[in-house]
Amino acid sequence: MTPSKTDVADERRQQIQEAALRCFARKGYDRTTMDDIAQESGLSKGAIYWYFKSKRDLSIAIFMDIMQGSEEGMAEVLADPALPVREKLRLVGRATVEMMEQDPALVPVMLDFWATTIHDEQTEELMRQVYETYMAMIGDLVQAGIERGEFRPVNAAHVSAFVMAGLDGLMMVKHLGVGEFDWSATVDTFVDVLVDGLRPRTGEEPT
Repeated sequence: MTPSKTDVADERRQQIQEAALRCFARKGYDRTTMDDIAQESGLSKGAIYWYFKSKRDLSIAIFMDIMQGSEEGMAEVLADPALPVREKLRLVGRATVEMMEQDPALVPVMLDFWATTIHDEQTEELMRQVYETYMAMIGDLVQAGIERGEFRPVNAAHVSAFVMAGLDGLMMVKHLGVGEFDWSATVDTFVDVLVDGLRPRTGEEPT
């Protein structure tokens, strides 16, 4: 069966994005050129521009694919009504570790993308939207834990910000190679400490 034009286009876009990801991981976004990506992908520079108008568009496409996959995985975890909230938080953390370990190139690329938010309004707004989505999902999870009596009454938005900061910080520590850690165990400890602080306290009045 002959592949459709859509299938070929999707395959080419994936080929280009994977090549760009490897280049960004090796050289950084700023030092990577479209010529580098063309050489890495085995395609002409013209072919790359056919699918992506600029290096920035290509970088954004890579970032959005990473985030979409992560968001879909998180939504699947959060949708299980039988799973305790504590375990859902643990699985969210472990998903971050699995992403870092399965494709180490993602870590420097993500950090590079974050850095561009300082000077690029488009990237900043995109990152803000992603964070708002993630923090809302985690906040809803924490609120569910409160309603089910697993957690004491707290500000769920505050907890979601803490979780995001913790997981992002973990990515930075891994990138810098600070210490030798079992990353899955580290995430489990993070969740345990978090959940211990959220447990209902005897005699505490709802806020």
